Amino acid sequence: MMNKISRVFVLVLLCAGCLCANAANIIKDGDLESKLGWGLPAEGSWQQEGDNQFFRLEQQEPDKMLMVYKEFAIPEGTKALRFSVDARTKDVVNGDQPWFGARVLTKLMDKDNKQVGSAPIIVFGDKDGWQTKSAEFDVPEGAVKFVMMPTLFRVKSGSMDLDNFALEPIIPEVKVEEPEVVFETPDSVIIPPTSEMIQYVGRFSKNFCFGWSGSTIRVKFNGTELLAKIKLTKGSKGGLQIVIDGKANDEKLYVTKDKNVYIIASGLKPGEHTVELVKTGEGYVSEMCLEGFSLPNGGTFLPVAKRERQIMVLGDSITCGYANEILDRNKGNNVTNQNAYLTYGQVAGRELNADVTMICQSGYGIYRNRSMQNDTDGVIPKIFSRTLPMDKNIRYDFSLEHPDVIAINLGTNDKHTGGKKEELQKDDYIGAYTNFISNLEKVYPGAKIIVSIGPMYRGDDVVSWLKEIADADPKVYFLLYGQMGEGDIGGHWHPSVQMHAKMGQALKNKIVEITGWK
Repeated sequence: MMNKISRVFVLVLLCAGCLCANAANIIKDGDLESKLGWGLPAEGSWQQEGDNQFFRLEQQEPDKMLMVYKEFAIPEGTKALRFSVDARTKDVVNGDQPWFGARVLTKLMDKDNKQVGSAPIIVFGDKDGWQTKSAEFDVPEGAVKFVMMPTLFRVKSGSMDLDNFALEPIIPEVKVEEPEVVFETPDSVIIPPTSEMIQYVGRFSKNFCFGWSGSTIRVKFNGTELLAKIKLTKGSKGGLQIVIDGKANDEKLYVTKDKNVYIIASGLKPGEHTVELVKTGEGYVSEMCLEGFSLPNGGTFLPVAKRERQIMVLGDSITCGYANEILDRNKGNNVTNQNAYLTYGQVAGRELNADVTMICQSGYGIYRNRSMQNDTDGVIPKIFSRTLPMDKNIRYDFSLEHPDVIAINLGTNDKHTGGKKEELQKDDYIGAYTNFISNLEKVYPGAKIIVSIGPMYRGDDVVSWLKEIADADPKVYFLLYGQMGEGDIGGHWHPSVQMHAKMGQALKNKIVEITGWK
């Protein structure tokens, strides 16, 4: 069949000036909110979901090529660019060749409209939900124009939604040499991770490695400065929220593989201080190990008072704080925008002066996970016995935990079908849930259990099933979190920090109701 190309609209945007320090987006209206200059072929259409606007290319004739063609002038002096785009595909059946699919083609052109150098081709597979993809590349000498072509390249059928185009100059980093941090000096007071002066909250391995969100290390001392030796064992960067005397630092600490000694606190007033390190991200993002603390200017480590109340929260991405520190529903989760310290479980724990253990993983359910493979093997009840979330070989000693309350928030992923899975069945969901509760009651006798859902869930069936579960067991209670409003929506429609605060109050109130805690 002959290759057919739909009508294409060409727009050239001129961007004059020098490379700016703020690396502004060269693609004006990249978020598509004003539709300015975004000419679409006949097979293209504008779409709206909530407050978000995007466009769709939809194949209506097999093997036809659908394309939007746009050109952008490259600012003079640009040495490198970063291009990113959000896309969502549905039911795309690729064409006769491996490269016939959903993609965004790009080119770099000189003043004579000849291609120079190489630019990325961004390919989108038929995965569920919005995906953000980006690429960084050098700008060769003579390149004055960037060409972008979102394309359904001769596919048989399907559609591709596109949004949030960004093209930004990469500003070369000026590397500032950091002074070397010396862990041990003649004045140092050092304690190893085995010290009784260190308090661990959550699950830690025998060599003091930790991976679960919200894992907390607490230490008290008399001094003005504190260092920690921490080793990153999985991932490229791990986040820690530093909390000094009950106040969280504005900036998170990032642990990397090229460094293992970190300044945790400095310039403190002489006297007693309590410091907490709280793991902000999930196990698939990072895992790290504590190797000790140092008071470099001298001082004394002091015993940390143990909190009597213990709460455990079990859940999915909502519980973990997926992208809770951003208010852009089109952006996904990463190490910089996820903060377990600001999740509803941790909020409730601080309100009630209780320690919190978090067992959660994005995309996971209680009967089946969110994946399109109908995965029932890697669910939360199956990984619950792990000391480290990504290591199935180290089983946890449950005698080390004594939760008074266990709050479960699972069902949003179980219910998800993506239009490709069968609907969740009541017997499967209730069966998996009641079996898990039975196991929890065996390892944590006396714990009160809260079954909950929301706020991303829509519908009545899971709500009624959870009420049925709670009604059948006097130790089980039901909680429905409220829906999200203005300022409550974070990355990929997950709860923002503001919404987590509201959920934390709801969980706190429920715990007070069933325990009598003040």
